[in-house]
Amino acid sequence: MTIESGTTKDRRNRIVIFLAMCIFFAGWFAKDGFQKYPAKNLKWARQSLQRVENLPEPKDLKINPKVRKEALDQIKPGMRLAEVTTLLGEPTFQEGQDYCYIGRASYGWFKIVADNVIRVEEVKENTEPSESDIRNQKYFALIMAIAFLLTLGHLMRIMRARFVLDETGLAIGGKTITWEDMTHLATEDFERKGWLDLKYKAGGAELAVRLDSYCIDRFADIVNAICEKKGFTSPIRSPEEKESEQ
Repeated sequence: MTIESGTTKDRRNRIVIFLAMCIFFAGWFAKDGFQKYPAKNLKWARQSLQRVENLPEPKDLKINPKVRKEALDQIKPGMRLAEVTTLLGEPTFQEGQDYCYIGRASYGWFKIVADNVIRVEEVKENTEPSESDIRNQKYFALIMAIAFLLTLGHLMRIMRARFVLDETGLAIGGKTITWEDMTHLATEDFERKGWLDLKYKAGGAELAVRLDSYCIDRFADIVNAICEKKGFTSPIRSPEEKESEQ
């Protein structure tokens, strides 16, 4: 007698559905954080800077990731251009005295003459979406990606799991419980939760291993075979028995 089983289709399918959700939401959040929100803010910045002469259209402007409200606020009249470059990098657009720096959600417009900031024309951060909104979308994308990897590893483990009942006993969870060591079945949670505990002796102590109908595809076959071999009362009722109770 040999009964070999893997995990149930229901368990596997639920995990696969969760994996698909992780991929979907990771892509959703990543698109918002890396593409959609910055592109929306680039159009907002271009519209707000209409007074700057010859400023290109959004499609011809490139976002500078170093440009954040926190850094823009540090630019003061009298500051050297080299210091500005250290903080913000190269300007998104520069013509004459006008130096414009556009980030993912903020922009700054400064007048710079002879390598010195002479005036802060305008510094703004968008609020919808803000820098924190963009940052949060990236964090959410990362969290969903990590959840995907962890769940994928879990799926691979359960797909490799095997439950084998043969002449030596029950092989489960990397150990084999011999027929001689099996003592009884604890079935008080079976009707309510769908699992039972197989009690067995090991090293002079009584231990238990859980048999879960959600996890073991051939759960009924394995439990009934154990009951038949050991003389235990099976908690699994046949369809005829269930009908007779109604």
